[in-house]
Amino acid sequence: MIEFYYRAISPEGETVENTIKATSESAAAKTLLGKGYFPIQVQTPEEKSSLAFLGNSNPLNRITLKQKVIFSRQLSTLINAGLPISDALTSASDQIDNPKLRAIVADITQNVQGGATLKQAFSAFPEAFNQAYISLIEAGESSGTLDKSLQKIANQLEKENSFQSKIRGALVYPVIVLVVVVLVVTFLLTTVVPAVGTLYRDLGRELPWVTQLLLGFSSFLKNFWYLVVIALAGGLWAARSYIKTPSGRLAWDGLKLNVPIINVLLKKIYTARFSSTLGTLAGTGVPLLEALNITAQSVNNRVIQNRMAEVISKVKGGGKVSEAITEIEYFPKLVSQMLAIGEKSGKTDEMLEKLTSIYEEEIEAAVKGIQTVIEPALIVFLGLIVAFIIGAILLPIYSLAGQGINTTGAGF
Repeated sequence: MIEFYYRAISPEGETVENTIKATSESAAAKTLLGKGYFPIQVQTPEEKSSLAFLGNSNPLNRITLKQKVIFSRQLSTLINAGLPISDALTSASDQIDNPKLRAIVADITQNVQGGATLKQAFSAFPEAFNQAYISLIEAGESSGTLDKSLQKIANQLEKENSFQSKIRGALVYPVIVLVVVVLVVTFLLTTVVPAVGTLYRDLGRELPWVTQLLLGFSSFLKNFWYLVVIALAGGLWAARSYIKTPSGRLAWDGLKLNVPIINVLLKKIYTARFSSTLGTLAGTGVPLLEALNITAQSVNNRVIQNRMAEVISKVKGGGKVSEAITEIEYFPKLVSQMLAIGEKSGKTDEMLEKLTSIYEEEIEAAVKGIQTVIEPALIVFLGLIVAFIIGAILLPIYSLAGQGINTTGAGF
């Protein structure tokens, strides 16, 4: 008898993981089926460890949004062409470059061939496919419009990828400038300033306090640089650890909503995510409350998620989304106005799509605006730091020169 690790869907519809003893993988799968469990994955502990090592240690195996977009579009095209779902999954899997995603799609294909629904097959891999993806798959599967649902999924992921790209694009220049600032200041403090300090000490004159402060910091940095590195690394680790806690994440998300300039862009991105996700889910027939719950998670900000929970509670009590959403001050009034029009006309998804288009344009404008403000501000910041260091170096020279002139004048 061999002990196998398995992942299966229980009779209650939940995904469970455990071990089972059997003579072979097929025998283990049959035993699970006999108990009412639908096996998703059956493997030896050695295989499980090997796959886990491959998936977690290699950063090249990370599944990107762009890769999921390509997979979803290919699968949609193949299903629309009339291929059976299992054949479409096999063909789409053959065109995937990412080994981790290819292995996941291969497992999904096996599960579908074994009788699982697409929802069950995709639900087994929450690390790759979130709840919004699975809900859209389920809606398309039940309505017979799976190809259209997959297209909507691809469009949604493409928009999310666009949002992330815009944020990264806005941060590239500031990060480069900050790196330059650190390198220039480090060079001055560890090379130029110590040399000047040695010269001043040889003169035996008392130095201005600004220069003494700079020389003291330079000496500390040169002799105890490792303490600075440890302090920075420890501070970053402590901050990251705190942010991972519920209270820390709430505080961090709240801070992001209140930082000047940046919060303007983030609020627009959160609004676009909300309208895009809710519009996509509503357009495929996902029940309203389920759509709101999924949308709240997609916003990815705990402060807004908590406010969304209040909205969901009011909608459960019979209230309208357009009225309840007005209490979330981080969303502009246009959101509730467009939702109200959609509720009256029965075209909520169309109104939300228009809202998404509006805020996509505003996000692009906001990114350009932030770059316009940040770029000169960082250059001025770099200039002030360098000017302070040079000023602290030159101040004693002017002081000594002044003393020399006074002495000469007294001699005459």
